[in-house]
Amino acid sequence: MSKTAATVTLSLRPRAAGATLLRWLYDEIRLAIVEGRLAPGARLPSTRGIARQYRVARGTVVAAFEHLIAEGYIEGSVGSGSFVRKVTALAPTTATAPRARARASVLTPSLSTRGQRLVSHPFPLRMAAKTHTFRLDMAALEAFPIKTWSRIASRCLRTGVPSLLAHGETLGFLPLRATIAQYVGLTRGVQCSAEEVVIISGTQASLDLIARLVLDPGDRAWVEDPCYTAIPSLLRAVGAEVVGVPVDQAGIDCDAGRRRARVAKLACVTPGCHFPLGARRCRCSGDWRFSSGRAPRARGSSRTTTTVSSASAAGRSRPCAASIAPVA
Repeated sequence: MSKTAATVTLSLRPRAAGATLLRWLYDEIRLAIVEGRLAPGARLPSTRGIARQYRVARGTVVAAFEHLIAEGYIEGSVGSGSFVRKVTALAPTTATAPRARARASVLTPSLSTRGQRLVSHPFPLRMAAKTHTFRLDMAALEAFPIKTWSRIASRCLRTGVPSLLAHGETLGFLPLRATIAQYVGLTRGVQCSAEEVVIISGTQASLDLIARLVLDPGDRAWVEDPCYTAIPSLLRAVGAEVVGVPVDQAGIDCDAGRRRARVAKLACVTPGCHFPLGARRCRCSGDWRFSSGRAPRARGSSRTTTTVSSASAAGRSRPCAASIAPVA
């Protein structure tokens, strides 16, 4: 840099509350360079001059200059002074300003198409903070065996191996999946193996996973009307067309569903006891027959099978399964 360059007047804004003198000096000088208020090649006042002007210790100013030199904003040497480096001039020239603004508008962060659908169809369930009964998002927490759970968890951690803390299987902890498969076979009549069980964090996560795996934007999906209010929002978020199907004392009315949407790819049916009407009979049981074997079918895809179950008053399981067969 030329030693004859005129020294600029350094005008700094007042220090913000809580900011250290070093941080304030560094931020203000750097911002002046980035915004173009300190032009490339401009000679900065001496550290003594800055210290005297703003009544700070010269060592604080020297430390701020050292940070700016290390990061490439300024350069200089003993006897010649400190100058703004040309390579750090980030303020656009008059000729390049329109192009820079256009590029900045293109690079503005925005949500994806799916993200925009999620925002337009948010989770609709809103419960008052003081509501303690009939809450759809709250289990009977007082019935959870916390002491027993804590004791078992402590024993497993004491005797566990380091691999328990590493990445596990994608489908979930295998011994837990095996236990779940055995449990639903005894209590729900669902015949499955551990390889067919996936551990999910909750109902919403499982529905979201199924929707993303099964549905494409524009696909139709049967939903009970009325139903759990979060299901339509979730399906619309993946781009599906939600078709409400009436429900009576025997469950979802498939004849009405065919009249409303003959071609559908997914049907969401409450297993056992319908929510929110409370119908305890499921059309999926033995007395449910698709007329001529016809039911919703995905366009150009294989059939989808839905398996649900219910329990009788005596506690015996009643298997309840039906395959969604191709449309004739």
